[in-house]
Amino acid sequence: MEVTKRVFLTELNQPSLEFMARWRPDPEVDRWMETHVESLSLDQQQAWWEKTRLDPCKHYYAIYERGADEFPYLSVGRMLGWAQVLLTPPSQAEVGLVIADPDSRGQGYGTLALDGLTEKAKAMQATRIVADILPSNIASMRLFANAGFRPSEYLPDHCERGAVIRWTLAIT
Repeated sequence: MEVTKRVFLTELNQPSLEFMARWRPDPEVDRWMETHVESLSLDQQQAWWEKTRLDPCKHYYAIYERGADEFPYLSVGRMLGWAQVLLTPPSQAEVGLVIADPDSRGQGYGTLALDGLTEKAKAMQATRIVADILPSNIASMRLFANAGFRPSEYLPDHCERGAVIRWTLAIT
């Protein structure tokens, strides 16, 4: 488990899969994703996880708020969303995150989670980190720009929703 100020990034587990299955089809979450999902059962979410977790290049995390008690490193508060680091050759990591909890958006949790993802990518020996963002997702573009990422490529027809803008951060 890794702590970044007010946020924990933990490997996905059963409770986080339940939250993901509930949040993923939410229109406010779905509109920023590369693929559209109208409904998602827990069984479908678990089947995805069982298939995905075996790939050593794919790392998925739940984003939790740190607990507020006297031992914050031992307690975990509410789940805020999820994140990923996908390793691609040569030495590149693709990151992404979703703050799915509606009450947590715009509170700085995305910044903290991205800091944690960047550290994880560095620990995995990535020399370049990329994020593919839908052109309509202004908040994500602002988040990545503030973290030092720069737009590097326009990828038309990249996903089900069409084009994305690839944002890149070189690790030195």
